Amino acid sequence: MEKRKILLVNGCGDGCEQTYDFLDKYYDVSRCTSNELGSYDKKADVVLYCVNGKQKECSAGINLLNGNEYLKDTPFVVAVNDYNENVEVFCLETGASDYLVKDKGEKVFCSRIDKVLFALDNTNRLIKYANRDALTGFYNRNYIENFIKSISQKNSYEAAFMLLDLDNFKAVNDTYGHSVGDEVLVRFAEAIKAELAEEVLTCRLGGDEFVLFIPGDVSKDSIAVTARRILSSVDEALSEIVKEYRHVSVSIGIARYPEDGVSFDKLYMNADKALYYVKQNGKRGFHFFGDQVDYMITGRGEKNVIDIDELKQYINETQRATGAYSVHYDGFKRIYQFVSRCIERTKQDVQILIYTLQTKEGTFLTNEERTEALDELNKCISKVLRRGDVATKYGDTQYVVILMDTNSTNGKLVAKRVMDSWRKRCTNEDVYLEYSIDCVANEYE
Repeated sequence: MEKRKILLVNGCGDGCEQTYDFLDKYYDVSRCTSNELGSYDKKADVVLYCVNGKQKECSAGINLLNGNEYLKDTPFVVAVNDYNENVEVFCLETGASDYLVKDKGEKVFCSRIDKVLFALDNTNRLIKYANRDALTGFYNRNYIENFIKSISQKNSYEAAFMLLDLDNFKAVNDTYGHSVGDEVLVRFAEAIKAELAEEVLTCRLGGDEFVLFIPGDVSKDSIAVTARRILSSVDEALSEIVKEYRHVSVSIGIARYPEDGVSFDKLYMNADKALYYVKQNGKRGFHFFGDQVDYMITGRGEKNVIDIDELKQYINETQRATGAYSVHYDGFKRIYQFVSRCIERTKQDVQILIYTLQTKEGTFLTNEERTEALDELNKCISKVLRRGDVATKYGDTQYVVILMDTNSTNGKLVAKRVMDSWRKRCTNEDVYLEYSIDCVANEYE
C-alpha cells in the first residue's frame, strides 16, 4: 500500500530530526524549512508545521501555506514545543486541522495525523459523490458549470465543447428495459473515455446527454479527428450489446471556447443548435456551430451518404406494434397534410376523428380525473384501432385520430367501439367521452 505524503516544515530551528525519524516509519515524508515553504512546488496529503509555539511563528507559516499554489488547500497540523492555549485557539480558528505538542509521544502523534487523513479521505469522497455521475463515473453538470466559470479569467484558454446525444436511446429502454439501457450508457461512456486524453473533461448532464470539454487545439480539423473516432468507437462498443438494434449511434454538436461562448449556458445553447441540425439530418454525425446549415460530417465521410438497406434499417420500426400509430402533434400534423395530398390522387376515404373528455356538470376535470381518463383512452385507441390509423394527444382533454380507408359510416362505428371500450375501463362515472368526425379532403381541390 502506498504511503501517504507528509510535508514536514521546520519552523523552529532544531531540525525536527526526532519527529522526522518516527514519521518516516509510517509515511512518505518530505522536508523543507519555513523559509522554503513559499516556493515549495510539490503536493502533499498533510503539512506538519513544527514551531516553538509563538503565535507570530504560526501566523507566518499559515500565511505562507495559503499563498502556496500547491499547498493552499492541503490540511495542516501545527506541532509546537511549548503549549499555549491562546495559540492553539488561534491556529484552529485560522484553519489548522489539529494542534499538537511534540512531547506527546509517537503513537499519539501518528494517531492524530491519521485522524486528519481519515477526515481528508471522507471529504474527498463527499466531493467526488457531489461532482460525479454515479452510473458512468463522469463529472456532472454542476462540476462542469463551475469549471468553465473558473477558467473564464484565463485569457489564453481554448477548448472544444462537444454536446453528445445517443440516437434512438429511448427505443433501447422501451425494447430491452432500463437495465440494458444503463449498460448502454456505461459502455458508451467507456468507449468515449478510451478515445480521449486524460485532460479532457467528461461529463454526463443527465439521461443520454453528455458533454466533452477538450482543451488545446480547437481547429476544426483537429476536433473533427476526435469526433470521427468517437463515432466509430461508439458504433463498435454498442453493437456488442444490442446487436438486434444496430442503429444506436451518437450525434454531436460542437461549439468552441471562447469563440462561441465563455459560459456553460452559452456554449450549451450553441452546441445544442449544432446538435439539432445533426438530429434533423440523419443523425450519427457532427456539426460545428456557425457552419453553413447544409454541411454536416458523418462517420461515413464528409458527405452524409448511406445505401438503401442502411436507410431502411435506420427508419424502420424496431418491432411490430399493434394499434394506431401514436405520434406527437407536430408529426401528426405533417401526416395529415401528406394524407390530404394523397387522397387527391388515390380517392381514398379518410376520416378525422376527435375525442373530448367532459364532466357531466360541465366543470373542469381535476388532474387525477384527467390523467386516469386519458390513460384509459390511450389504451383503448391502441387496442381498437388498426396499425394503419394515426393518433395523437391534443392538449389535456382531447385525442385526434386519422382513420385510413374508412368512410363516414364505418368511421362512426369505430368511434363508438372506442367509446364503449373506454366506458368499461374508466371507473369515474362523472367523466364522459364525446366525439366529432369528418372526412379528410384536399383543401385545394
